[in-house]
Amino acid sequence: MLKLGRGRAYLLVKDHYDPSFRDPILHACLQNLAYDRQLEGTRGWYMYTIIHATNDFAFYRDAIYSALLKLTAETEDYDIQHIFRLAANIAEDDDTEMREAIIQKFLAMPALGGFTAGEEIIRLDGIDGFIYVAELLSEQMRQHGLDFIVGEHTYSADIGLFFALQDGIGEEEAKAAVETLRTERPSITPILDAIDQWRRPAISQKRKKSKPRPYAEIKQMIESPNPDREFTYRFWGKKATEDDITQAAQDLLIQSDPVRLRDYLRIFW
Repeated sequence: MLKLGRGRAYLLVKDHYDPSFRDPILHACLQNLAYDRQLEGTRGWYMYTIIHATNDFAFYRDAIYSALLKLTAETEDYDIQHIFRLAANIAEDDDTEMREAIIQKFLAMPALGGFTAGEEIIRLDGIDGFIYVAELLSEQMRQHGLDFIVGEHTYSADIGLFFALQDGIGEEEAKAAVETLRTERPSITPILDAIDQWRRPAISQKRKKSKPRPYAEIKQMIESPNPDREFTYRFWGKKATEDDITQAAQDLLIQSDPVRLRDYLRIFW
């Protein structure tokens, strides 16, 4: 049930939690169980809601804290990103110890999981977090070059740091901040240059992207179910306009056919 990432697991632990649930829930906290982890990304927020629905939050929190400190270069990147996102969600609850653990892990292994700790620091602390992370990474880049070695993996700073800043303060604010910092903080120029190398192609590609299908077309597709369209609905849900999403949500609420209901739900996964 946890592997599916749906609401039934939340309702079960909320209304019928039992200590026997500990092992499967903890397993899902420490490993990203998504079927397509590249597409779906981390399930940190989902598992955060699950453990908060239990009456056993301290147990999971302490286990996540311990696992975070023990992460190594051998841990799979998807699991690293999942654990850090879950830890960051907990840190937002004024958990200073968890926040400090994220910072300490960043200082010890800044590129672990593709700069995951740094990205979570930025999401938590906005501009201040970005400056903190960029200062440390820029200094290492000046001393050791563009590549960061973690075990058998080699990483280079990229646009992920900028996206983390967007998540923290908003897209337009992040763009303005980066331009201001280029003038006011020359010490982080290496990171800003690395981000720009990725931003320019991304912006160009964004301009070339076509508009998403109109909702009327998606609705017609759902009326004629086809199991091969799962990702069509998921991708559309990520790109659709607010008005189209609202219409889809209204139709979801009145849908009774289980197959069509499944397809509507995929829009919001």
